[in-house]
Amino acid sequence: MKLYYQILVLTLVIGASVNACFSMLFTANVPWTLFPWISLILSARLFHLSAFKVPLKDRSLLQLVAVFMLGMVGYSVLLRVEYPNLGNNFLPSLICLALMVYLVVSLGWHKTKQDPKA
Repeated sequence: MKLYYQILVLTLVIGASVNACFSMLFTANVPWTLFPWISLILSARLFHLSAFKVPLKDRSLLQLVAVFMLGMVGYSVLLRVEYPNLGNNFLPSLICLALMVYLVVSLGWHKTKQDPKA
């Protein structure tokens, strides 16, 4: 299970790095830097090495897509906070919130642990 969470974090980093690379190339306000490219290459390589070690469960593909989209939209929210002239931040914030709620429910993090003695 620990390796699956590592894959989820790598997917989040890949999503944010992809959006950072695209926004760096196509948005005039964002300065050019080498860090998103390095981050994308290293996280994609580590994802490729570790993704085949974990068998896919029922919803794991949907969870990976949701985490990737959360990385992309989350970086877009962060970019719009830093540069307000890029546009409104309301819809990407709602999409981030919906993706986070889906991930919390699908990963089972919302369940409280019951005391076996009670």
